Amino acid sequence: MAERHAVLGAGGVGTALAVDLARAGVDVQLVMRPESIAAYGGVATVHSSRRPTVTAAVPAAERLTRPVDVLWITVKAPHLPAALHRVDADRAAPGLVVSLLNGVDHMPLLGERYGERAIAGAAWVDVRRAGVGTVRRESLFTELDLALPDPPPPAGPPSVTDAPSPTDAPSPGARLTAALRTAGIACRTGRGAADVLWRKLAQLAPLALATTAAGGPLGKVRQDPGLLALMDGCAREVCAAAAAHGVGIAPEPVLRRLAALPDGTGSSLQRDGAAGQPVELDAIAGPVLRAAGPAPATGELTRIIRRQAPPAHR
Repeated sequence: MAERHAVLGAGGVGTALAVDLARAGVDVQLVMRPESIAAYGGVATVHSSRRPTVTAAVPAAERLTRPVDVLWITVKAPHLPAALHRVDADRAAPGLVVSLLNGVDHMPLLGERYGERAIAGAAWVDVRRAGVGTVRRESLFTELDLALPDPPPPAGPPSVTDAPSPTDAPSPGARLTAALRTAGIACRTGRGAADVLWRKLAQLAPLALATTAAGGPLGKVRQDPGLLALMDGCAREVCAAAAAHGVGIAPEPVLRRLAALPDGTGSSLQRDGAAGQPVELDAIAGPVLRAAGPAPATGELTRIIRRQAPPAHR
C-alpha cells in the first residue's frame, strides 16, 4: 500500500514537494486555503530552466480529514497557527509531522500539538510560486535536512531460518527517507532539531535580511559596502546565537558560502516584501535578536526593512 502524505501549504516548496512525491508513487494531497482551491485545476506543475517541466495530478482539499503517514508543513511561519486549524484533530492522525518552516520558534507549538511525532526539517532548494499549483524551481536538486536519528547498523548477517519479526518492519522515519530517495530528493539525517534549524538560519538570515534591505538580489547588496558589512555581521551574529543554544557553527564557512552565491541570488523574504505581502521578519531575525549576545548588524538590517515596509506590515 502506498504511503499517504499530505502537504499543508501550497507555496513554492510545498507544491514542488507534492509533485516530486506524487511522481514517485506516493499518495499525496495538498491542503490549501479556500481561495486557492477555487483557482486550482488538480494538476500541479514545476517549471525549471535547468530541468524539463514536470507535472502531476495532486488532489487538494481545504481540510485534512484522513489519517496520513506524513504531514508536511510548508506554510510561512506567521500563518502556522491558522493553518493547523485546517488539520482535523479527531479524524486526521499523522504518523510524522515534518516542518519545513524558516526560523526556530515554531517547534514548541508543533511539539505541544504532536509530541515526538513533530520533526524539524530544513529545505535547501531555490523554488518560487508562480501561481496556484505552478512553481519555478531554479536549483538542480532538492535537499532536505531532517531531525531524524540515523538508522542503526545491522546487528549481523540475517539468518535464512529466522522467522520474520514485527520489529523487522521499517520505522516511520525509514519509510519516509525511502520515499524521498525514490522521489529523487536528497535527505540528510542524524542531527538534532536545534542543529538542523540553526544551520539553516545561519545561511538564510544574512542572505534574506540583506537582500530585503537592499530591495534586490545579492548583487545589489554587494554594490553597497555598508549592506555587505551588515550581511557579514549578521552571519557572525547568527552563529553566536546558535552557540548560545548549544549549536556550534563556525562563521567562516557560512561567509564563504555566501561569497560563492551568484549575484542573482534572492530570497523569498525579499520577494514577499517587494510584492507588498507580509514577511517572515520575526521568524528569521527574531531568534538572533532574542539571543543572549548583542546583534547590532541583525538589528540594523531589521530596522531598515521595517522602515521600508507598508505601515500595516511593520
